[in-house]
Amino acid sequence: MPGKVRAWSLPDGSYMGVPPEVTLIHKVALVLENVALPKGALSPQHLTLTETKVFKSDNGQVIWDISIPNKGVLLINSSRTIAIVGFGSERVFDFGKVVIKPGKTSLDGWYIIAFTILEGESFQNPKRILLIAGVQVMNTGMKLERWDNMIGCKDWGQAPTIVEGVPAVIELKVGNRQVEVWALDNTGAHMKKIPVELKDGKAVFEIDPKWRTIWYEIIVKK
Repeated sequence: MPGKVRAWSLPDGSYMGVPPEVTLIHKVALVLENVALPKGALSPQHLTLTETKVFKSDNGQVIWDISIPNKGVLLINSSRTIAIVGFGSERVFDFGKVVIKPGKTSLDGWYIIAFTILEGESFQNPKRILLIAGVQVMNTGMKLERWDNMIGCKDWGQAPTIVEGVPAVIELKVGNRQVEVWALDNTGAHMKKIPVELKDGKAVFEIDPKWRTIWYEIIVKK
C-alpha cells in the first residue's frame, strides 16, 4: 500500500473498509494472495456495527462495555475462566455460577479480578479455582511522571514490589457442597483460611487487602 505506510501507522483493516471495533466481536486475520478465504469468512460490507457501547464477541465469551462514561470494563466469561478488567467498582457482575461485587480502589474503581479452573471440567463442577485480584503494582519509592498524554517512570524505585489488593464480595453457586478459601503466598502455599458462609446454595466470602495477597485458592468439596 504505497503512500499509506508511515511511522506508528502500519496497514490495517481500515484500508479495506473494516471498522476497528470488529476486532472486539469477530476473529480477524490477514488473508494473503493466493490463499483461499476461511469457511464462513465475512466480507467488509457484512460488518456493519449497530452497537457502540457494548461489544459482545460472537461466541459470547468476551464483552467490552463502555456504556458508563469513563468507566469501561472488559468481561470474560468462558467455561474455565472468568475475569473483570477495568472500572467496575461498586457494581454487581453475575457470570452465572460466580457473582462478583467489587468495592472501591485507589484508581477510581479500576481493578483486575480473574478466576481460572485448576481442577474440574468447568465452573459447573469445579474442584479447585485460582482467584487473582489486584489494582496497581509499583516498586517501593517508584515515581511516575506525565508527559502530555503519556505516563513514564522517573524513578524505578527499589524492592519490595508493592501490590494493592481488591476488596470484593464473591458468591460461588455450589449447591450443598462445602467450600474452603485460602489466601496464598507468592509460592502458592496456604497462608490464612478465609471465612466462608454457605447460604441458599451459595458460598459467600470476602477478599480484601487485609489478607496481604493477590492470590486465593478456592477448594470445592463433595
